[in-house]
Amino acid sequence: MTQRTTAEGSDVDLILEAKAIEVTIDGTEILRGVDLDVRRGEVHVLIGPNGAGKTTFANAITGHVPVTGGSLFLSGSPLQGSIVRRARLGIGRKFQVPRVFERLTVGENLVLAGDVSDDPTFGASHTIDVGD
Repeated sequence: MTQRTTAEGSDVDLILEAKAIEVTIDGTEILRGVDLDVRRGEVHVLIGPNGAGKTTFANAITGHVPVTGGSLFLSGSPLQGSIVRRARLGIGRKFQVPRVFERLTVGENLVLAGDVSDDPTFGASHTIDVGD
């Protein structure tokens, strides 16, 4: 974990840092200037009305939508790359559709939820029996 110094000068353990995040999709600005700092041991919840940008922000962090402005850091390092790479770093999400493979573990369900299309080694190293 990297020690970072805030503008106030105090040292904090930042696990996830989002600074001035912007997302524009098809010419429509969805997010503008969103900041979030998550420190070791903290839990954050995004709440707001439909259309406020909660899901888009989660998708930006996990790589499901491209960030068009701002910066993301994980433990002090730039958070970039594919959904698969981010999932391997521990950043992922579970979609709202409440369907899982009941015979699989939580971890196996999360592996299946990831977009593995850009990972040519996925099939070679990850075999999951989903049953009938």
